[in-house]
Amino acid sequence: MKPVSMQRLRRELEGNRRLQVGAVLIGVLLALYVLSGVDQWRQGIMNRLAAAQAQRVRTQALAGQTRWTERAQQAQALERALAARIPDSDSVGLAQATQQAWLRRAVLPFAPTAVIRMDPPVPVEGQPGYWRIPAEVSGPLPVARTLQLLQRIESNRDRMQVESIRISNAANPQLQMTVVALVRIVPRGGRGDG
Repeated sequence: MKPVSMQRLRRELEGNRRLQVGAVLIGVLLALYVLSGVDQWRQGIMNRLAAAQAQRVRTQALAGQTRWTERAQQAQALERALAARIPDSDSVGLAQATQQAWLRRAVLPFAPTAVIRMDPPVPVEGQPGYWRIPAEVSGPLPVARTLQLLQRIESNRDRMQVESIRISNAANPQLQMTVVALVRIVPRGGRGDG
């Protein structure tokens, strides 16, 4: 097969009217395709610009509000109030022992054969010095007594909560729950009593 020369293509094109019309149509279609792509690109830029302008207007409207300092002060006061309710402890081990002792006093009157197992303490992410102290309580306990126990745990003045609970109500009702205490670890010298 011989390579086709440009002169030969030009002669074929000049001699065939249908070929000329087809070439023009292909050129027009290619031009329209390019223009369509440019238009889509332009529309995308316009949409991004409109979104950025709308975001700027919203930001300026928020910046004009005078309540932000008041809201920030309220948030700080709420944070201080919540932090004041979290008990301090000298160490994680002491916090764990304190929670275990409290749970024994709270649980054993309701369920004398219940088992209290302390799980490993976990630091609270993003809050240095704060720890979650989880404990598992399991054993036989009637449903009515379970509600009384829950009320006692939730009414504890320290930040302790029931994270999960499972009650199986068969011939011998069983309770299984996870109780988590939140504590702030402040070494003895850090409280000024050292």
